Amino acid sequence: MADANHLPTNLDERTVSRQSVDKRLANAKTPAEVVLWTQVRGEVLRQDEDAADRHQRRWMERASLYATVGLSLVGVSAGVILLATQHPLAGLFALGAGLYRLAPEFTRDFLTRREQKPNDHQG
Repeated sequence: MADANHLPTNLDERTVSRQSVDKRLANAKTPAEVVLWTQVRGEVLRQDEDAADRHQRRWMERASLYATVGLSLVGVSAGVILLATQHPLAGLFALGAGLYRLAPEFTRDFLTRREQKPNDHQG
């Protein structure tokens, strides 16, 4: 039999705090105390949900980063291999696609840069 002061060690802190708030809510003596513990319980649940959302967001950002870098490396590798096997257009296309995912601003600036020719008049 477990002692009332001894909590099981396999529970995480969120579960313990929720159980503690639930127990205090159940043992409330006055309506004001019930309202207070209900508000506290709502806040604890909201914070738990926010923590879970932050954890999920970090995991998705990490997975996106790994996918972006991995696919970029595949594109760059394929471009280098195609260039080495005498397929210049396909190789340059794959190389550009791989580099675009790694450094989009640099690649966009490099590809859209236009040098002015002597006979080119803009006006």
